[in-house]
Amino acid sequence: MTYAADLHLHSSFARATSPSLDLPLMTRWTRVKGIDLIASSDFTHPVWLDRLERAFVSTGDGLFRLAPIPDRGPDENALPKIILGTEVTCIYPQGGRSHRVHLLLFAPDFATVHRLCDVLAMALEINPRCEVILAHA
Repeated sequence: MTYAADLHLHSSFARATSPSLDLPLMTRWTRVKGIDLIASSDFTHPVWLDRLERAFVSTGDGLFRLAPIPDRGPDENALPKIILGTEVTCIYPQGGRSHRVHLLLFAPDFATVHRLCDVLAMALEINPRCEVILAHA
């Protein structure tokens, strides 16, 4: 299947984003822009992850949709499919300068998301001098 997609979004928990950037706003704008698929963004943030888990229903194909909202017409519930995603930033020095590579990471379900978050945090158990920092946080 072919999708018009935006896979690099951020939640209101990311740095330099609007505090009103929430799931209904993100998905509402997809209709304006003709987008069929978006990434959930920032699933490593615990508060945002909790909101995602409460707001999403599986479509059965590794993607999700916002749960239908009562008292809204069919148009309001015709929202895009959503893939669970986050951004991971790798920072390294080279030539006397700091460089950043931003990677998009996607997961097929919430169980996998929780395991990924655990593994990222486990770096601190391996060596407490390791750093795990949310991108743009």
